[in-house]
Amino acid sequence: MKNPSQANPQATWEEYYGTALSLAAFHNTVSGQFHFIQTALGHDLRNRRILEVGCANAYLGMYLASIGARYVGVDLSFDLLSQSRDWSSKSVRLDLMQGDLLSLPFQKGTFDLIYSQGLLEHFDPPVITAALRESLRVSRLVAFSVPTCYWRGGLRGDERLLSVKKWLDLVGGLGVVDVTGQAHYNLLGRILGFVERRFAYKRNRTLWVIRQTLVRLSPGELYIVLASEGS
Repeated sequence: MKNPSQANPQATWEEYYGTALSLAAFHNTVSGQFHFIQTALGHDLRNRRILEVGCANAYLGMYLASIGARYVGVDLSFDLLSQSRDWSSKSVRLDLMQGDLLSLPFQKGTFDLIYSQGLLEHFDPPVITAALRESLRVSRLVAFSVPTCYWRGGLRGDERLLSVKKWLDLVGGLGVVDVTGQAHYNLLGRILGFVERRFAYKRNRTLWVIRQTLVRLSPGELYIVLASEGS
């Protein structure tokens, strides 16, 4: 069955991202994305040139700019960009612009890293490949997260839940540096996680090994890092 939001996916995401998060939700959102950028670039992000494609409300950008990164956000939605400028003006100044992931308005090698999450899974494979090649044109590293067919975190639009093999095939010729599986794997893994949190106050090594094995076998989300030629 199709999600009703597929009729106008952009309006759906504008409504979703256009609602201000609580402080706790803001920190949760940022920390979930920031960890992967640290993995891609190291822990010192000061003066790093970072582009987020599909930045939406630019919560990540507000954090990165506050610690000294040179952040640029691109999104198709003029309304979301305008709202993000209003929010960020109270704390940091962000460089936000309207743009298309298939034709980024930057010269070759402009950035140290391009990052996206919640973006590529909304497109068909040929568009995904073209978008990644365009990102590699303007950045030394390209890092992104995508859900797989094992995803159990809920859907909000026209997501294509491709298999792990399909994602690996798509990036196979694009200079893969790292691929990491992440949670939302399956019911058994989630039950084990609950048991560990609820009853094992100190991390239980056996439960941890079982859960990590499940993640490797059926990751609900992939974090992938690509490097451009000569980087």
